[in-house]
Amino acid sequence: MGYEGLEPAPLTSTTSPTTPQAKSSPSDAAKPTGCCGGIFRRGGSNKAFEQTLVMLRHSERLDQMDPEGYKNSEMGQKFPFDGPLTKAGVQLAAKVAQELKKLHDQVGFAMIACSPYLRCLETAAEVSKLLDIPIMMDQELGEVWEKAMPKSAPPHRSPAELGQVAMDLNIQVANPMMDGALKLFGKPPLRHPEDLEAGHKRYLVRIDNYIRLSAKTKQNFILVGHAAAVAATLNIFERGIAEMEKTEYCAYIIARRQVKADATESDDEPVYAAHWSIESQRCAVSSDPPMEDYMKKTVENMHMDYVQETNEAVCARKDRRTKTDRLFDSTVKAIAAGIPDENKDTENPPKEEAKPQESAGGRRV
Repeated sequence: MGYEGLEPAPLTSTTSPTTPQAKSSPSDAAKPTGCCGGIFRRGGSNKAFEQTLVMLRHSERLDQMDPEGYKNSEMGQKFPFDGPLTKAGVQLAAKVAQELKKLHDQVGFAMIACSPYLRCLETAAEVSKLLDIPIMMDQELGEVWEKAMPKSAPPHRSPAELGQVAMDLNIQVANPMMDGALKLFGKPPLRHPEDLEAGHKRYLVRIDNYIRLSAKTKQNFILVGHAAAVAATLNIFERGIAEMEKTEYCAYIIARRQVKADATESDDEPVYAAHWSIESQRCAVSSDPPMEDYMKKTVENMHMDYVQETNEAVCARKDRRTKTDRLFDSTVKAIAAGIPDENKDTENPPKEEAKPQESAGGRRV
């Protein structure tokens, strides 16, 4: 699309002036205000960092609750795999936003990374508005690209249509925008059809990137995606001793670990080898019963083999890095710092800095 080499666009809020502001905890008293009006914690603190990652499934979707009605609608004809939330789904997403607000007051989330499917964006919008944090759209968090979907491209809305969705939802967007089209971060699935195993691996590789950026910036992120992403993350964080049996709408897991202030995590060190504390909501999880010591060792060895396999996929993804990936990293770091990006691409500077586009009403995304 001709966006390679763009620098991060200034984050501009499309929320109304009455959008609730995130309340800071006592420990946040000295934290600077972020560029989106939210509260951000700068990296470089001498204190240990309680890294917290939320993986949230989208809320109730119309095309599953009323498949025939949606299929025969104008929207259903145009976007058969990219339906909106139901009214009850919006209400559930707002309820979950309240739940995550309590966690936000404790650990402070800097942003939401979101699948570009409409049901995910509408879910993320409720959280974004209440927590007053921006949304970044990421193709690598998108739905498993199954055989029933068209082969030419994943069936979510186009970058131009997503720009309009952002304006309609009145949300803060971190993706650069040019000529009315959003620049989507990440890469679409490598091949069609994509089976569930390949989808799980794609999710874990991308989430690995967010975990590393979170540790480096000392900021916490919320990820909004699909049921398969919640299942994949729960299984690997639980080290293979738990599996997802059912993932309800707006199911989510909370993964935590302590990152020491002086800790330096190698880029080659598998993040899933670390021990995480896991909580789950709206999930039916089956766990293995207490095991003999030899079985515990066997299961742990199997987990570490899978971690190694996943880390090899992480390395392979790094080999395919582009200017857009560097733009992604610098945008996340700029959000985390709450200041304009200082790590601009001086190797290939853009001829003209991209400017946010205005709608007819003067709003910008």
